[in-house]
Amino acid sequence: MNKKLAKELYERGDRKRKMALARAYPDLLFMDVSLKFICERINRDLGFDLVTENDIKYIRHHFQPEMKKPDPRLPPAIAPIASPVKISTETSRVTWTDPEELTKTSPNIKSKFSS
Repeated sequence: MNKKLAKELYERGDRKRKMALARAYPDLLFMDVSLKFICERINRDLGFDLVTENDIKYIRHHFQPEMKKPDPRLPPAIAPIASPVKISTETSRVTWTDPEELTKTSPNIKSKFSS
């Protein structure tokens, strides 16, 4: 039925003819062969010479995501689930410095202005 519909739409010059052709020949249109070969094969199957190489280019560009099947060799990527790590909130190891107790010549403080 799809091939008859595609043939009738091409004969009438309907604007949906390329979509019908993409649905009728999804495996043939996206094969890794030359456009000329695909064009000749479809025209021979339909019995006329109305399908052009530009039609096939158009179909490959606009309808490929719709027709493309996922690669069965590649499993879907699953991220590993990390267990939560408890962070301690203990502050006994932190030492605070009182800025008033520091001398101007303290060896721990370096500045580009100090000599």
